[in-house]
Amino acid sequence: MYHQSIASTGNRMATWLRAGGVAGLFLTVLLAACQGPLEPGNTLSGHWSSPDAAFDASSQAMVFTARCERAEFGPVVPDANRNFQAESTVFTETGNAIHSPGDRLRIQGYFAGNQLMLQLVVIRTLPPVSDPVLITLAPGKAGTPLVCSA
Repeated sequence: MYHQSIASTGNRMATWLRAGGVAGLFLTVLLAACQGPLEPGNTLSGHWSSPDAAFDASSQAMVFTARCERAEFGPVVPDANRNFQAESTVFTETGNAIHSPGDRLRIQGYFAGNQLMLQLVVIRTLPPVSDPVLITLAPGKAGTPLVCSA
């Protein structure tokens, strides 16, 4: 109900400002950028980050980056509880990380308020098997590029 109230208020404001040209265009862009809460059936979309990792999702793809890792996934639609899981289609590790062709990254994600919790597991084609890692990401893009220093 709260989301509907914001949407109807935004629609009334957009109608009111339409005659203002640039002001109406600005508000339309602002309302499109401020997506509401993720609803069941919606494709995951947005940007989350921490000092050590970033996760970007859109209707075309998802990308996870950390200091020495990058994984690409297809788009995902979270379930009714806003949980999701996916395996990477592309996974690269650099530096001193053990990496074999065919390794993949599996993620399981869920939301705790506006924070995105990701459990990461590297699925290796050869031993050793890695332990799951849980990271917390806040809404927003990473401020500085993540650099692998290994």
